[in-house]
Amino acid sequence: MVKRMSKHTESGQALVLLVLGLVGLLGFTAVAIDGGQMYSQQRRAQNTADNAALAAALRATQGLDYVAEALSIADSNGYDDDKVANWVEVAGLNEEGQPEALTQATRITWK
Repeated sequence: MVKRMSKHTESGQALVLLVLGLVGLLGFTAVAIDGGQMYSQQRRAQNTADNAALAAALRATQGLDYVAEALSIADSNGYDDDKVANWVEVAGLNEEGQPEALTQATRITWK
């Protein structure tokens, strides 16, 4: 004799699957949002570093304090070089007046 399962023993299965699916969907959403914010922060820091390097180069050609100018530009864009949340490094010039680090005159890192 074959026993038939009643409908009452399987109730609630859809709810469990729905909750598990929503948890997974929320996890993927959180990863997408964090990734987008990280990309945006990196782009903002790179734009600020480029801006500061150009301003410092202009000041250096005028014989003025280029390090202070680069730090000022970085500070005006929210990178205050507090050594906790962000660091701003400005490369100096060698004897020939060329940047010490030819690949990157201003570098900004953040936490």
